[in-house]
Formats: sequence, C-alpha cells, structure tokens
Amino acid sequence: MAAREPPQPIGSASPARAISRGTVALAVFAAVLAVAGFSIARRCQLGFMGGLADEHFALGLKLRANGTLGPDRDEPSALRPPGYPAFVAAATAAIVRPPAQLSAAAFLDSGQRAVYAVQALALAATAALLFLWLSERLSPHWAASAALVFGLNPYGIVLVGLLHYAVLHLLLLVASAWTLQRALDRPAAGRALAAGVVAGVCNLVRPVTMMVPALVLAADVLARRPWRDTLRRTAALAAGMALALAPWAVRNWTVTGRLIPVGDTGWTALWGQTLRPLAVDPARYEWYELVAPHFRPLFARATGAPDYDYLVLVRRTADVERVFRAEALANLRQRPGVYLGNAVRTLRSYLLDVSPMFVETFAAVQDGCRGATAEVPSAWFHPGGRVFGRTALARIFRWSWLAVTGAAVLGFVLALRRRDRFALAPSLLLLAMGLTHALVLVSPMHYYSKLPLVVALAAYAGDVLAPPRRAAAAGALAVLATLALTGATLF
Repeated sequence: MAAREPPQPIGSASPARAISRGTVALAVFAAVLAVAGFSIARRCQLGFMGGLADEHFALGLKLRANGTLGPDRDEPSALRPPGYPAFVAAATAAIVRPPAQLSAAAFLDSGQRAVYAVQALALAATAALLFLWLSERLSPHWAASAALVFGLNPYGIVLVGLLHYAVLHLLLLVASAWTLQRALDRPAAGRALAAGVVAGVCNLVRPVTMMVPALVLAADVLARRPWRDTLRRTAALAAGMALALAPWAVRNWTVTGRLIPVGDTGWTALWGQTLRPLAVDPARYEWYELVAPHFRPLFARATGAPDYDYLVLVRRTADVERVFRAEALANLRQRPGVYLGNAVRTLRSYLLDVSPMFVETFAAVQDGCRGATAEVPSAWFHPGGRVFGRTALARIFRWSWLAVTGAAVLGFVLALRRRDRFALAPSLLLLAMGLTHALVLVSPMHYYSKLPLVVALAAYAGDVLAPPRRAAAAGALAVLATLALTGATLF
C-alpha cells in the first residue's frame, strides 16, 4: 500500500505546536495515572488472582533477593521469560528496603505495593506513548481520545493491580507498534534495526511477536515493494530482534545446554491445543479442565513425581517438554482436525472477543475486602466454579469492546481501500499475536495484548469518517463512555 499524505501533526509546524503535543501527552499521562492511582490506593487489587498470574512476580522477588532468575540462588531456570521478573526486581530495588532488612511477609507486601505503583506509572506512560504515536498520523482529537479510551478503560485499570506481565507488555507493544510504523514508512535499515530491537525486548516479556519479520516480508511481497528494500528491511528487523534475544539465549544455553530463545514451555502449550476440541471461551479458564485428567499423568510419566510440583518442573523441564512434544506430535498425526479447529477458533476469539473475567472479578472482591490485595478464591476458575460473563457489568464491558472491535475492523478496511500503510503496523502485530495463540493454547490471561492496537485502528476509522468539526465531540463521547464503565467497576 502506498502511504497517504498524513494530516499535519501537532508537533511539526512550530515550537509552540510541538509544546502543545507534549502537553497533551502529559495530560493523558496525568489523567490515566490519577485513575490508576486512585484504584491502587482505595480499592483491593487482584494480586495473584487465585493463582492465574503464575509465579512471575515471585521470580522477580527472588531475583531481587538472590540475583538469580530461578527458585534459588544456585538454581537458575529457563522456564519463564526474564522481562517481568526483571521489572519486579527493579521496582522493588527502587522503592522497597533490602530484603535482609525485612521479614518475608513485609517484603512480600511492600513488593506488591511497589509493583502496583510502578505499573500505574507504566500504564500512564503507555497511554501517553500511544498518543504520541497516533498523533503523528491522526488528528490530535482522535489521537488523544484513543489514548484515553485505552488508558482509562477498566481493563487496563484492573490490570495495574495484577501481579502479571500484562502492563509491562502493553508498554513495549505500543513502543513496538510505533517503531515498526516508522520502519514501514521508509526502507531505511536503521529504522528497521531499531524496530527489531524493540520487538525483541518485547518478546523477552512475552514471546508472541516473533513472527513479525516474516509477516513484514509477506506484506512487502504482496504489496510488490522493491525486492532490495524488502530484503534490507526484513534482514534488519530480524537482526535487531536477534540482537535483543541473543544474550538471554546464550544464558539459557549455559544453564540448560539447549537453544531456548526466551522460555521453555512451548511444547506443553502446544500439546494443550492438540488434545481435544476446545470451546475457546474467554470467560472460562479451560486449562484447569485439562490438568487433572490429562496433564498430571503425563507430568508424572516425565518426572516420576506423584503429583504436579513446581520445583520438579523447573528441575526436569527438558524431560517434561520431551514427553509433551511426543504426545503433541502423536495427536497431530492421529487427529489433525482437532488442532486445526482449535487454531481457527482461537484466532477468531483472540481477534474478536475480550475476556470479562478481570473486570468482573475485580468488582466481585471489593465487598468486605481490606488491605491492598484481595484474596481471590482459586476455586472460582476451576470446573464447577464461578460462571463469568453474566453480570450486567461484564455484558456491558463485552458489548463496548465489541463496538471498538467493529470500529477497528472498519478502520482496517478503510486503510486497505485508501492504500494507507498506517494500519499495517498494528495489523501485523495483531496478526503475529493471533497466529501465535492459534498455534498454542490461549487463556483469558492473554486477550489484554490486543487492546491498544484495536483502539488505534478504531481511532483511524473515526479520523477518516468523522467530519473535523465533530471529531472533538465524538472523541469526548467515547472517553466519557469509557469513564462511566470504569466508574461502575471501581464503585
């Protein structure tokens, strides 16, 4: 697609206009930080969310205390990506007293509060960054409205209080989208190299955009771009990503003797997608339905342990992956249609749906809760537990995101018709994450990652279709609707 002539960005005409653009970004940052700050100060947060957040936060505390990513000082692990544990370790190092000066309970509580605070800053920074990216190509009204709809949405506000990689990943995803957009606008190798480095760092938090160089290559081939520009850009993107991933891959090689670019759970996740037809319901945590009847016997076969044990998994990851690899390949040979059907349903669900589980859980735990973090019953997410998605708040939330998604689809179609390359970066990132999740098992914990990209495409539709004199009113209406939904969640 040929690039359209972009609207005059508010930062390009004069120094005064540049200050104006920076001022709007600061205002977006302050607005999101105020709401997120109120939430973590006055409401109980989800914390580990009944165990769904896994052990990433605990690994960060251990990294801070022991200097090692693993269960103990002398037991490094390659099981999980390093990005979020490093974030937790940095946040606690900056705010919390050294662990030797605190009891274990005090260090845990202080660490949680510190991470909540830094994640509030990260969400606000993500919204401001989203505005700066979009305001290069869209009108300032739509860029600011999109940033506020993203940052003030109850999903993001709730994620601030989750001890999980989501908020950090969102920040790096928006940075990836912006740098990728610049690399796609011009074939300069330096821009593509920088975009690859940012994408690589993003994958160190969650490796779901590894396909980006291949998808950029495919897009350039379909658009019949000059082959030299295409190869130069793709090679630079791949090289930048490799530069970011290489140090961690080398570290994992020294720890395990195997090539592990990021984390060491790929075959287990793929096995779940081959087992049987899945509903792929974002309001249900289907992994728990697989664990008891199917996962545990294979885990016992791989390790000899009578039941699942995290330390056993860390110490015997290679054996576990070997068994699940054999089972996954056998399932693919015997029932390829099961995997294909699950992949198609997963891709459709990831691109078109959103999980109401976080917003509904947050609202449900506020009654009678005291302290910074709620005790979320893990039984809610097991078979026979709480049924999510049926409350009025959950339904309104899903309908609102269905409307945003519809606007995003319209924005993508409009960009294709106008031969506008602006939609390419968010679309390629969405496709990379959607295809990755189609290959392996998806859960309600993963739908957050598309939110800023969907909002960006929806804002593009508004920028194209809304008359300039009505843009401010339309954007303000979207922001007010978002605030109303967030208010219903918080109060």
